[in-house]
Amino acid sequence: TDALANEVRMDEAAMMAAIQSFVAEQQAAAEAAVAGNLEASAAFLAENGQQDG
Repeated sequence: TDALANEVRMDEAAMMAAIQSFVAEQQAAAEAAVAGNLEASAAFLAENGQQDG
């Protein structure tokens, strides 16, 4: 909204589309981070399991 003129610059559908797009991008980034962490964890455990002690 334009705070001074009290006018909405985007309609509700455009606002919802922008929010949904943002949420989808954030979710994809989080899923990629989780996948990377799982791979790193598995590699660490495999290497650590080979060590004595």
